Amino acid sequence: MRNQIKAIIIDDEPNAIHGLRNMLATYCPAVKVLASAENATEAYKLYQQLHPNLIFLDIELCSQQNGFDFVRMCQPQQFGVIITTSFQQYAIKAITDIQPWGYLVKPIDAFDLITSIKVAEKKVEAMTPPKKGLTVHDHRLGKVALLYNDILFFKAQNAAVDIVIWRNNRSKTLASYRTLKEFEEELPEELFFRSHKSYLVNLAWVDRFERCGRTGLAHLRSGDTVEISAQKLDAFEAQFEIFMGGSAPHGA
Repeated sequence: MRNQIKAIIIDDEPNAIHGLRNMLATYCPAVKVLASAENATEAYKLYQQLHPNLIFLDIELCSQQNGFDFVRMCQPQQFGVIITTSFQQYAIKAITDIQPWGYLVKPIDAFDLITSIKVAEKKVEAMTPPKKGLTVHDHRLGKVALLYNDILFFKAQNAAVDIVIWRNNRSKTLASYRTLKEFEEELPEELFFRSHKSYLVNLAWVDRFERCGRTGLAHLRSGDTVEISAQKLDAFEAQFEIFMGGSAPHGA
């Protein structure tokens, strides 16, 4: 699970906004462009409404206020900036005043854009408080708050997904109509592993696992077992070793 980058593009050239949107959609799917603005005043209103964590900022705008003025309006700065400009000469001032995550000179090169977004992904992750759990809707109990530590595993069951949790010193099963893939995309990938097309397991609950011919079986501290498919067995072993603080087996 990765944090999505929520972005606003500030540029006074509609073609430049359109081009950057297309490049981001093609090369940087982690970035969601919330809106765009052509001047600092409009951009500031959008910033207050949408709370982005990344601004693509042109310096020279078709108004009395430039990109640097916009950043000053937003103090204290609670977002990252990637400069998008036709001019090199702003680089030193940008580094001094803004400390941008990237400095892209138009026409923007795809490789340079991807490199800047990789930096942004790490910065956004560092800025985002880690989630402790998720909320699921059980058809009997309604909304239920689950801590990651309490979740044993997920099991796909026809149109539903069983969520097996640990409550009051025993296993308990909730039912959700979300898909297993949706849960997999939301949960932290370092903690939850898709061991089988029907199973998503919390590695923190794995006591041991064994190879059973070409497939495998994970034994949980709760007494439950989770299947490991032949295709996922080596990857499971490697991820489990990493999770436990060791290193991946040689050749994994």
